[in-house]
Amino acid sequence: MMPPCRARSPVARTEREVTTVRLTHWAGPIAVLLTLGTSGPEAQTFSPATYAARRNAILERLGPQLMIVPSQAAFKADDQALFLQAANFQYLVGESPLVGAVLVLDGQARSSALFLAPRIPVLTRPQLDAGAESARSLAIDAVLPIADLEEWLREKESLLREALRRDMGDARVAAIEAEVDRDLSPYASRMPARVLSQIRTQSVARRILEVHGLRRLSLFHL
Repeated sequence: MMPPCRARSPVARTEREVTTVRLTHWAGPIAVLLTLGTSGPEAQTFSPATYAARRNAILERLGPQLMIVPSQAAFKADDQALFLQAANFQYLVGESPLVGAVLVLDGQARSSALFLAPRIPVLTRPQLDAGAESARSLAIDAVLPIADLEEWLREKESLLREALRRDMGDARVAAIEAEVDRDLSPYASRMPARVLSQIRTQSVARRILEVHGLRRLSLFHL
């Protein structure tokens, strides 16, 4: 029998393998860390306290940043043998059977949240439900439905845009708004007012972020 493989700490891999998107005006940078390394199994199962300590160690280094760590998206089949969880998710959460889940570490709030996909009725593997009981069992601050993640990100982006507006000042924001109005003027007579207003709002928000080299803080844009 081959000896078990020991999981590599992602801390040692961070410098060469982390992919980041830096947002520089949230009282410091925000980084969305999409990957820390490559997929692979963790041979040993540790206590929830061990995974909590690992998350806390990352939070200590994040500062006012975000880290988003997805699990594997799905099983190939209910009876799939040798399922490999995403290595980063396995290192920080340790729940190998979870699929379609997302871990978010919020360095500014010094908290961690796990967003879970709905139960898959046909699966016989163990599955978790969102709620306080799962949060306690995993020693994590919150376990929420995956449907809440997009709204959570929108709230973070809203706070970011408010900070950017304050930094830019009224004159620069007004210039961006005037530019958007010029771009939309050819379409004003052909669009319902509600639709035009919505497009204007989204365009202004996007351009304020683009001025600072930032993307929308949304699953669609990440």
